[in-house]
Amino acid sequence: LFQYSDPFAIIYQGRIIFKGRAKENYLLELDNESIYISSRDQKIKLGDSKLEYQLYSSQENSSFYVYNINYGQGYFWQGSGNRQYRGNMIIKGEGDNFTLINQVELTSYLISVVPSEIYASWPEEALKAQAIAARSYTLNNLGRHSREGYDLCSSVHCAAYNGIISEDQRTTEAVLETQGETAVYEGRIIEAVFSSNSGGYTERSDQIWSADLPYLRGSNQMKEDNYDFPLTPLELQQWLFSAPESYSKDYGSSNYRWQLKVPAEIIEYRSGLDKIKRIEVNQRARGGTITSLTIYGEESEKNYSVSQIRRVLGGLKSSRFYFNSHYDKDGYLKELLVFGSGWGHNLGLDQSASAGMAAADWDYREIIQHFYPGVEIINYNLQK
Repeated sequence: LFQYSDPFAIIYQGRIIFKGRAKENYLLELDNESIYISSRDQKIKLGDSKLEYQLYSSQENSSFYVYNINYGQGYFWQGSGNRQYRGNMIIKGEGDNFTLINQVELTSYLISVVPSEIYASWPEEALKAQAIAARSYTLNNLGRHSREGYDLCSSVHCAAYNGIISEDQRTTEAVLETQGETAVYEGRIIEAVFSSNSGGYTERSDQIWSADLPYLRGSNQMKEDNYDFPLTPLELQQWLFSAPESYSKDYGSSNYRWQLKVPAEIIEYRSGLDKIKRIEVNQRARGGTITSLTIYGEESEKNYSVSQIRRVLGGLKSSRFYFNSHYDKDGYLKELLVFGSGWGHNLGLDQSASAGMAAADWDYREIIQHFYPGVEIINYNLQK
């Protein structure tokens, strides 16, 4: 069920096959491998459900409203709700469901994405830095879902995109004031990844991912210069426990340092191991993020890489942590007491730190070049 803000047409292979009225509800239905559109006074067959149909309005700033659309599929916040989107849409039938593809200009897309990724109330220069990171990331990842027939998905797998509901005046201004500005390294748009909070230090990409990107080599957000990473095991433990002053702390104290008790039952369930005897850290990245870990059960053991560690230990905020193991009277793991830092993968732009830097009078260009050293900010001429 949907409606357009303005009169619209449905187009197939360049030919108008249906004209719709503004602000009137229309229902799309699949029946016997055909697709139909219904309004209060008519029901019309559009054609084969497997074909693509473009819904288009010639009015500037038109938008459409979709009822009961699924979002966040595969994540704990998944659900359904009503969404309003700018631009136009393409519909594709698949089984008993529709795939809706939003055709939207880059600027309109970013106006929705940026406030979904950072608090719009944070300092202006941080919002501008996020706008440049999001624009660069988007342009770098166009075609990521080309096999499915579109560029980007609307979940955090690509970027959180919720349409008009997410828009905020402050982030809209940040997007417009940095219009076209994009981060490049040696002339190529960068993979401008970002996360909520780095805990005070971001990592090298080749120690977290397989890719060795020259502009993702790690950055230090500590306010004192006496933290020379990598830290010794004792220094790392003290750093995690003491929560020293950092730009990452100013706007993200609840994620900067955190503690969590993880019952052994959760780890047993997620690992498939019975009666866990111990958990060992095999390797850490330069900033302390655990990149390899082994869980030893009574009869077998399993190794976990950095992309798996957070999940198997119960859904931790990050993989940079220290832990104490508590055992029962028989010597089996009872629970882990975890002392962690940060929220996310610890790569690229630290959103919390960018806010702290902006509050300390860093401008958005300085913030971008801190987290992606060696990049240039250019005006990329892509008007779509």
